[in-house]
Order: sequence, then C-alpha cells, then structure tokens
Amino acid sequence: HSLVSAEYLNADNEFSYEHNNQTPKNSNDDYSTNRKNNHIKRGFVLLKNQRDFSNFKLNLMAIHRQYDAGVSNNLNQAEEAELNQKSTLLSANIKKNNWDFYLNTDFASQTYDDSTGEIGLSEDSQDIDYRKSELKLVNYTKLKDFYSTLSIQGQREETDKTETLEGTSSNGFISSNSISLAQSLTFNKKIKFNHSWLSRSSQNTIYESYNTGIGYYFDLGSTFNSEVSLSKKTRLPTVTELHLNQGNITANSDLEPEEFYELNLQSNFRFSQANGKLELYIRDSKDTIIYSYDARGIGRASNEGSSKMAGIESQINWNIGQVQINWNIELVDSENTSNDKSSNGNQLPAFFHASQFMSLGYLFNEVQMTIANQRRYNMYYDSANLVKAPNQNIWSLSANYNHHPWQLGAHINNIFDKYYTGFKTEPLPGRSFIVTLSFSS
Repeated sequence: HSLVSAEYLNADNEFSYEHNNQTPKNSNDDYSTNRKNNHIKRGFVLLKNQRDFSNFKLNLMAIHRQYDAGVSNNLNQAEEAELNQKSTLLSANIKKNNWDFYLNTDFASQTYDDSTGEIGLSEDSQDIDYRKSELKLVNYTKLKDFYSTLSIQGQREETDKTETLEGTSSNGFISSNSISLAQSLTFNKKIKFNHSWLSRSSQNTIYESYNTGIGYYFDLGSTFNSEVSLSKKTRLPTVTELHLNQGNITANSDLEPEEFYELNLQSNFRFSQANGKLELYIRDSKDTIIYSYDARGIGRASNEGSSKMAGIESQINWNIGQVQINWNIELVDSENTSNDKSSNGNQLPAFFHASQFMSLGYLFNEVQMTIANQRRYNMYYDSANLVKAPNQNIWSLSANYNHHPWQLGAHINNIFDKYYTGFKTEPLPGRSFIVTLSFSS
C-alpha cells in the first residue's frame, strides 16, 4: 500500500491596522502601520509505504515541510526581515506479533535574517540546524481479563546555532538526551491504570518526572460510553524555551518543570445519523509555565507560581443524506493563583478561552463542497491582562474531488482577508490559497 500527498499554501498577507498603546488618556501615541512584508508560503509533501512480509509488516514514511515568511515588527516600522524553515522527517516501523519497533529521524533548519531592519530585539540574523533521533520499542500483552502496553523510548536532540548582532557572530551547540518508560494497564475492560517515567539531560541540567493516572470506563448500551480519570502530569520546559531566542521571544534557562493534577470526564455517543463527544476537565497546576509579553513587546516563558483551569469541549457530527455538519465548541476558564499581585486572579495568557468551529458540507457525486467558520475569543498577551489579542472570525471554502486512487483539493482560507494573530503577535495567513493532491494504491 502506498500514499503520496502534497499541499501548497500562498498568502500575500498585506494589512493596514491601528496600534492601540493602551493609554486612554493619550490617544496621540496611537498610530497606523502598513504590514507589507508578511507574505507566507508553505509546502508539504508526504510519502507512505506499507509492505507485508511473511512474518512482519514494514511501514515507511517521509514528510518534508517548507515555510517562508516575511516578518514585520509591531514595535517599530522596520524595513523587512525573512524567516525560512525546512524540516524532513523519516520514519520506519516494524510490526511483528505483539511487538512494534520505531526508528525516527528529524532534520530541520531555520534562517532568520533581519540584517536590513530592526525587528529582532536580540539578533540581526540567526541560523539554526536541528537534528533528532528516536528509538522506541512497544510490547502488547493480552490475557483473559488483562491488557498491557509497555514502551521504552530513547531520544537525542542536537541544535547548532549561529547568531549575528551588529556584525559580531557567535556560535552555540545544544544537545539533550532523554529516556522514558511508560506502561498502560487495563483490567476487565473497565479499570485503566497508567504510569510513566522520563529523564532528560541538557546543558548540565537534568530533569526527571514520574506521571501516573487511573480511570474507569463504563458503557451504557450501544449508543453511549464514558470514561472518568484522575492523573498527575508533568510538563518539562522544551530545549527551545530554555536556550533559543526566537525573534522577540527570548529564552529562559531558569524554567522549572510544571506539575499539575487533572480530573477528566469524557463521554461519547453514536446514533444512526449523528455522533459526538463531550469532555470536561479540571486542572490544578504548580509552577505553571506561562508565555507573556512585557511593555516593550518582548515575550518570555516563565514559571508563574500556581493556577487553576476548568474546561469543556464538545464535538457533534451530523450526516443527513448528502449533507454533513460538524460543530465543535471549547470553553475554558483559567485563574492565575500566584503570589504576584499584578497577576493574581487574572486569566492565563497565550491561549483563547472560547472557540467555536462549524462546517457545512455537501457531496455532489465525487465532489464535496464545504464552507467553514472559526471563531476564537478572549486571549491576553500578558499576565496582567492589559493587552488583549484580536478576536477571530474566519471563513473558509473548500472543494475536494475523490476518484480512487486520486484526490484533488482546492481551498480558500480566511476568505475576507481578516487580520489576526497567534500568541507571538505575528500575523497568521490572511486570504490564502491551498492546493492539495494525493495518490494512494
């Protein structure tokens, strides 16, 4: 079995918008900016192949991504900068009896050039080469009323970086090694228990974590099932967060692991023409890792003490003849409970607290037409909740033609060319055109 798939996106991404400097008593310091260097081009190629031998299966996969973008600045009207990223993932998987063996390698590079402008608050240019190798072994054991999944994984990451500031270059090398053990146990198809251990060493720093969780699965007939679980989890700071500056996002080598407890309830339902799920969770976090910006627009990850979070996610899918409707809603309530008076009681920054996605599709023989709308609200850039991100209201249109073994797609995202940003304040694609092509055998 083989699959070949490719995707290409292009957006000119030119915007004019007003800067509000959050000073109501002095409206004269607000100004307008023309963003004329925010073009985005993105390419993606996927190759997959599966071979069946007499006593094992071999799966091969290769993925290549390329991303080119112009970068303007929110703080000063710099001339221009360019960001280029490339990555290639190679993966092999061997399945034999109750064993899985994985070998993955990842190569990536990033070039950031601001030699003619004033955008980078720390570098004029930056070149990064990244390599990752990963080995993973998984065993599946099944007895009468007992099911176990045990995995052992080793990983090495290497990063070479060259930075240039005012004509002076500096080089750096960062490496990390990690090993993890994880096991999931299921008893009588009802009770689930999982635990895992992870150790990672990087730049003379060693992080270790032990996570565990227990859950109960119950089935209420053929149309409804649910699972409730309680778990203790750890989020380790990434190598990028610790050691690599990214434009106006600066590294923080003092980050500590974030620990949190989570109570989760997930329910699923299925009827003849509809299916969906509902998930509720409550999370209590210690040493919460938070991204936020200061008054100069410089972003940084830091440990913000403690926080609380509660959320609800729902997904509903209807199939009525040739019509398909999908509706997803996510609502989150968060509270910073640290001892910092400027942040205590505020919402956590860096993510939207309310999101909704709805799509309507209609199938004409081998062609499916779909219109979709995404709305996202209530995100702050800073812990003090003084700077709020623009809300999003994005419409998209797509057409997909399926005629085995070929699939061809044409998509227009952000039809009305609305300006919106992710957390790092740089514009996401404006009106963009995407073409996809796949071949499977």
